[in-house]
Amino acid sequence: MIYTPKNPDLKLEDYPLEIARCRAVIARIDARLAELAEQQAAIELRIDIAVADDRDLRNSEQRKAKRDQLRSQNYDYQAALALANNQREKRLKQDITLELLRSAFSVAKLVARERIARIAIAEDSGLGLVA
Repeated sequence: MIYTPKNPDLKLEDYPLEIARCRAVIARIDARLAELAEQQAAIELRIDIAVADDRDLRNSEQRKAKRDQLRSQNYDYQAALALANNQREKRLKQDITLELLRSAFSVAKLVARERIARIAIAEDSGLGLVA
């Protein structure tokens, strides 16, 4: 599915605001992703401490298995992981929307320039307005 700007019939002067809005959404998503990364890091630290304190774990393979088990059993960790994946997907969609807006803005500027050039040529040649 291709994501398109919400309003494909934007006027030339509307594009900068829409682009800024899209960037603001991306910034909020990035901030949320940073929060989730901090949550995951804090949980990972608690898990690492629990693994380090477990005297029954004899080698690195046992410690790794215990770490994986604790991660998979930790609801908060799994929820943060799922939410982070969801936020990354939203960010990707916003990146696509931003690129589409930028491209549409470029095209709209070119079309406006072409119209201006046609008018200037028509006036110079004495043909009147041609739009």
